[in-house]
Amino acid sequence: MCATGVRARGGVRALLADPRTDVNRTWMFSDFTALHFAVWTGYDDIVRLFLKCPRVDVNRVDNIQGTILGTITLLGDKRIDVNVLTLGGETALCKSARSNNTFGVRLLLAHPRIQIHLGTQSILHFALPWATKAVMETLLEDKRIDVNLVDKEQRTALHLAAYLGRIDVIQLLLDRDDTDVEKLDGDGLSARGLALSNYPEFARCFTIKKIVENKG
Repeated sequence: MCATGVRARGGVRALLADPRTDVNRTWMFSDFTALHFAVWTGYDDIVRLFLKCPRVDVNRVDNIQGTILGTITLLGDKRIDVNVLTLGGETALCKSARSNNTFGVRLLLAHPRIQIHLGTQSILHFALPWATKAVMETLLEDKRIDVNLVDKEQRTALHLAAYLGRIDVIQLLLDRDDTDVEKLDGDGLSARGLALSNYPEFARCFTIKKIVENKG
């Protein structure tokens, strides 16, 4: 860990070559290994050294987000499970979206083995409470996104956006042809109904959408 911290490539290489070295030993936190530390610091050259060592557990979960540079290096390794869950039950994509890491979201969406949704819930449900409009736009650009998936309360992303007062996301979703505006949640409410209850000023967006559809 010390050799990693000072970016001593020779020291790290020598330690990794020694079979007595516990390459997966944790430090400071119960889930924080030297590989996590290298990713967190952005030392991609050190990350590459760890990835070359067959004894390193590349899919060991931690709860600390690394740098973009470290993420790029990790995603290039075929052993990496890009869909592994963190201790908090999130995938890397969920965590990147929640952390407003637009570049990380794009990298992960481009990965051939990425799972867009977690169970029956949409990635949009996880991102909505925290993600900026830019992150939401990035997610919605992906053709694999199903905007009508529901959470355990039978709410779609549009329901959640209306509940949270995310007018920016409401408009993004209403601009799509595949958004089911009339879908009811577990309480029998439409997204417009939720908006009327919590943010009446936003409800007119749904009215405008309906008028446009009727004219079409």
